[in-house]
Amino acid sequence: MYLKTNLQAPLLISHITRHHLFFSKSQFFLGFYSTKSLPQKPQMATRPELFTQQIILSNGATYTMRTTSPKSIIKLIKDTRNHPLWNPTTQSDSLDDESGQLSKFTKKFGNEVYDLDLMLADEPLSMSFNEDVDEKNKKK
Repeated sequence: MYLKTNLQAPLLISHITRHHLFFSKSQFFLGFYSTKSLPQKPQMATRPELFTQQIILSNGATYTMRTTSPKSIIKLIKDTRNHPLWNPTTQSDSLDDESGQLSKFTKKFGNEVYDLDLMLADEPLSMSFNEDVDEKNKKK
């Protein structure tokens, strides 16, 4: 041993013991993985801020919920109480005319129901067409 003084003794002993260890304290054996390629521990994700939001349904009922949307009030025009998809019994047999296009069409062309009797008629087209026009003019 090369212990010359008392000050050098701890240094030499720690130096000798460090080399005799198979792995140092900073490294450890985990199969085929090295310590640098190990997956890192995921950091805690920051949680988004939650706001209190009041939802007003189409019939005036309200409820409050916590959400990430900063809007404090939402007014719904259509919800599960008045939407035809969720309430098929309230849906009538008539067509919906929300945009007014159907009412413009009926105003321009009328509500008359035509069938295929005109196409199946044995008489010439011009005669049956004239009869239909005459009937239409008589109704007015």
